[in-house]
Amino acid sequence: MKLLYNVLRQYVDFSLTPHELKDFLENSGIEVEDFRDLSGGLRGKVFVGVVDEIVKEDGDLKVLRVDVGPVGSFQVVTTSPIRVGDRVVYAAPGAVLPDGTEIRRREIRGYASEGMLLSEEELGLADKSEEVIRHLPPELPPGSDPLPYLRLNDYLYDLYITPNRPDLLGVIGIAHEIAFLHGGEVRIPDVFDGMDGDFQFPIKIADDEGCPRYTGRVIRNVKVGPSPDWLRYTLNLVGFRDINNVVDITNYVLWETGHPLHAFDLNKLKEQILVRRARKGERILTLDGVERELDEDILVIADAEVPVAVAGVIGGELSSVGDDTTEILLESAYFHPPLIARASRKLKVKTESSRRFERGADVEMAPFASHRATHLVRWLAGGQSGPLMDVYPRRIEGRIVQVDPERIIRFLGSDGIDGETVRRTLVRMGAKEVGSWRFEIPSRRRDIETWQDISEEVARFVGYSSIPDDTTALISDVGERGRTIYEEAVDFLVGRGYYEARTYSFISPDRAERFYPEPVKLANPLSEELSTLRPYVISSLLMALSENLRRSLTGARLVEWGSAFRDDEYVEMGMVLGGRRRPQYGQAERYDYFDLKGDVEALLDYFNLDYEFEPADYPFFRVGARILSGGEEIGFIGEIKRSIARLYDIKQTVYAARLYLKGKPESKLRDISRFPPVFRDVSFIARSDVPYSEIDRMVRAIATDIPYLDEVVLIDRYEGEPIEEGFVSYTFRLKFVSHERSLTDREVAEAFEKFVEALKSRGLKLRS
Repeated sequence: MKLLYNVLRQYVDFSLTPHELKDFLENSGIEVEDFRDLSGGLRGKVFVGVVDEIVKEDGDLKVLRVDVGPVGSFQVVTTSPIRVGDRVVYAAPGAVLPDGTEIRRREIRGYASEGMLLSEEELGLADKSEEVIRHLPPELPPGSDPLPYLRLNDYLYDLYITPNRPDLLGVIGIAHEIAFLHGGEVRIPDVFDGMDGDFQFPIKIADDEGCPRYTGRVIRNVKVGPSPDWLRYTLNLVGFRDINNVVDITNYVLWETGHPLHAFDLNKLKEQILVRRARKGERILTLDGVERELDEDILVIADAEVPVAVAGVIGGELSSVGDDTTEILLESAYFHPPLIARASRKLKVKTESSRRFERGADVEMAPFASHRATHLVRWLAGGQSGPLMDVYPRRIEGRIVQVDPERIIRFLGSDGIDGETVRRTLVRMGAKEVGSWRFEIPSRRRDIETWQDISEEVARFVGYSSIPDDTTALISDVGERGRTIYEEAVDFLVGRGYYEARTYSFISPDRAERFYPEPVKLANPLSEELSTLRPYVISSLLMALSENLRRSLTGARLVEWGSAFRDDEYVEMGMVLGGRRRPQYGQAERYDYFDLKGDVEALLDYFNLDYEFEPADYPFFRVGARILSGGEEIGFIGEIKRSIARLYDIKQTVYAARLYLKGKPESKLRDISRFPPVFRDVSFIARSDVPYSEIDRMVRAIATDIPYLDEVVLIDRYEGEPIEEGFVSYTFRLKFVSHERSLTDREVAEAFEKFVEALKSRGLKLRS
């Protein structure tokens, strides 16, 4: 979501400077991925100029004298079409264009050029300029600053909006957020809620689950043409391509309100609008020039004959608004988020419209967006409007939450929060009290469902600095309890350099399906991106790892425990790591599989668990192993497939583990013997295709029957000459000790010989 500072100020009163607004947004939980002063390299270096004289023409080259008013008169060389009297954007030497190009004095074919005349493309206002040089209107005086006219005296914010806050995908939504947290009054823009005549067109909804609400409005006698410069420039700055005034208005209102609209050429529609599922094999030529095949899973907007748009995703070319359009049908609707997300994936097309609908648009914004677009169409394209046709067969009721202020105060644990603070928070948010501490939540805030959600809003409203650091308030709310094995495990791993994470239990279906073929779907998800329960903790923990890697040059080690959902609900722990151990560059500094395996082994040793690793195939691992304890699988470990890592926008190699811990065995700790140990080494040869886990299991089984044998440790593994190809040599160190007395040489020799004979009896060849 791209935001312009000066435009935002038109919608809400606030006193923050551009840089203060950036900090405010980030402190309120909105990540600012990019922040730019659009006038940075141009301020004081670009001026309105008038072509005073064409001094010389040399083929396609023209030497001009440009009058820049009080700034002076300059010679400029260009190859673009130009006439005396044209008003232009003159860039003086020292100006830096948006693409980083610095304007300098230079010679072109022997003629000195003291600056440059700029095009819209060079100013960053268009992908490609039809006019090579931007011609300005005659009312701008020579020497004046053209940046306000060009909408470049502004600051651009590129915001990352989390999936649970679709209300922030529009300028008005962000204005509400600023008014809520900072203060100020939201200014609602002008709308048209009336009619010039009773112009109507039949609308029918055949699938009211996929489309609970559809509004349409007929506008006649419109004049389609280029948009005014302010609209074109604003749209280009925030990521839209200008097309014509009607289409540009729908895109502008989408950016402004966060609610998508679509305009049809009414004369290209046959008899009616019908919202239905596509029929298998139906096809549509979409606005991007691609003919797409549809099926019954895809919701379409159709006329009496054929689909004319893919609902909530993309319009059809054959019903699009063009230069010859004189009557339009303006659509503003609400579509079921999972249905839109599914269609977007199937058709492999992602649009600003689908992005908003699949996260969950505001059903009450549909008529407002239509009123707003109608006002702009009448202003910029002329025409007369019919009434708003609002078809709403499946009404979506407002959400009402019962609020317990005492519980919220106790939960937050702050002496500075009282019942009045909770009520003021809800009122500032736009909630209406409909009973004793019963509040109807604004339809735009689909993320507010429970008292915990309201607690978070109260914390944001008073400021997180007002909330105490200790968690005694939380503990008193849920009651005293003992520490679980997972909490103890997390504490242990934090001591080894891990960070504990807390992630959503919801993930997108495309990610969930890579870990489990039939993941559990939510009936009423917040958005399509959060519509599926995670099958493993690691499937959501990878999202946290991705965020950490995106923001840091180093790597991260993360651990989380919680519920995962497959054929049942499971409580488990996930561990992920990836990236560099330290900031230095270099392959040697990257985390690897053995970092994770060592951490898992240390944890299992800490809990006195016997364990072994056994190679196994998992659909999400490039290489993986199951972790066994007492013959039972308690987890897995491995390297995440590169294709799955890319799905999480992770470019580094990533390793993950899952552990299911039921309880701790009794401690194996005992006093250290006062008597000296005796060590013996034994080497033997085994086939290289035998997994080490089998070797380790065999050696430990033998050790249990050998007197005085206290410990067996692998100290060497070797392949190569003189070992025969296909075989490998293992060397183990045996520790013999007694807790009662010193062992004699004979006792040690007899015990060692018994161990060796046991190896031979299993067909192993000893090395001398």
